[in-house]
Amino acid sequence: MALLVRMANFAVANSGRTVDWLHLAGPRYLRSEARSFFRPLVDLEPGDARVFLGIVLPIDGAVGLSRRHDTPSRYLPDFGVAMYCGFARPPAPTAQKPRASTPT
Repeated sequence: MALLVRMANFAVANSGRTVDWLHLAGPRYLRSEARSFFRPLVDLEPGDARVFLGIVLPIDGAVGLSRRHDTPSRYLPDFGVAMYCGFARPPAPTAQKPRASTPT
């Protein structure tokens, strides 16, 4: 997270334009609640940008998200949540593959 914070601070300070939001990816170990990972958030200087942390992991639902939300909120009081990997999301578990057409 320290590297992400340094990169975000640099981007906000040097973009030459308004930065509306920042997405900071989640920990490599997706279920991490390690304070040492999130501690660098105290140095984040987002200006007016809204911060989104990539801490959503669908396989452990709201309970896991709540646990992962508690740790970074010690260091960054206001943030939105996003998928750990950014914009993309994994396919829904109920998604079906297209059926092969059969000749008639």
